[in-house]
Amino acid sequence: MSYDRLANAEHGASHRFFCIRASSTALANIDGPLADIDGPPSLWPIDVTSNFPFMDAQFRRHTMYQLHYFPSNANAAPHMVLEEIGHEYELVLVDRANNTQKSEHYLKINPNGRIPTLVDGELVMFEAAAIVLHLVDQHPEAGLAPKVGTPERAKFYQWITFLTNSLQEELMIWQYPDRLAGADAAASEIVRNGAEKRAGAYLDVIDRHLKANGPLFLGDKLSAVDFYLVMLSRWARPMSTPPRSRPSIARLLDMVGALPAVRRAYEREGVTGEIC
Repeated sequence: MSYDRLANAEHGASHRFFCIRASSTALANIDGPLADIDGPPSLWPIDVTSNFPFMDAQFRRHTMYQLHYFPSNANAAPHMVLEEIGHEYELVLVDRANNTQKSEHYLKINPNGRIPTLVDGELVMFEAAAIVLHLVDQHPEAGLAPKVGTPERAKFYQWITFLTNSLQEELMIWQYPDRLAGADAAASEIVRNGAEKRAGAYLDVIDRHLKANGPLFLGDKLSAVDFYLVMLSRWARPMSTPPRSRPSIARLLDMVGALPAVRRAYEREGVTGEIC
């Protein structure tokens, strides 16, 4: 999608296919993987492959995706991509309030006990960035990644890896300093402050890139990397200098955050207020 198309996007919902296993309206104020958790019990899906053994592999590839999620967790990026692609999918709530991500059932599909997980026929995937890459490869017609083998595709890989390996890593340390510092409050504060400083430096790199090459990561072409930054920017809102305090990042967040696909993804996770 070009910048002109982005600015004038009018995506109807008629071609979007979506179903959900549990209502998440009560979860509207939950902010990502990093907030106090409150929510309804999880409802688990059937095993789509074992229950339909007559399906051949080619048919299963075109069946409904299944995204295991919790509101505003790392599933948000693949969820936005699914909405923009317009392919049929199902949401399955993983109730972190009851630690369901560590249940025997969930560990069978995600041995790390983390969210999200994507089920695509016989293929089961974890790690948000990997899921995003799989989705853009399966749906090149959506135009959410440049053509494989091009310099533009290399830059796409660069930025999505930077977001997940650098910025996201520091945001997780910032939110959970006790994982490194233990029960020592003073040490946790040192760890937290250091992570916020490093995350801020990474955001500065992004802002400079967008100022020089934007308004989006790949110029005027919308890509899955832009969705990924929206997700991380929501998590980082409580920072002393949040992402939106940087003008070029703020411009991207305004543009991408206004897309119907982004609004639908968050609304279907129960988030109806400001996204980022």
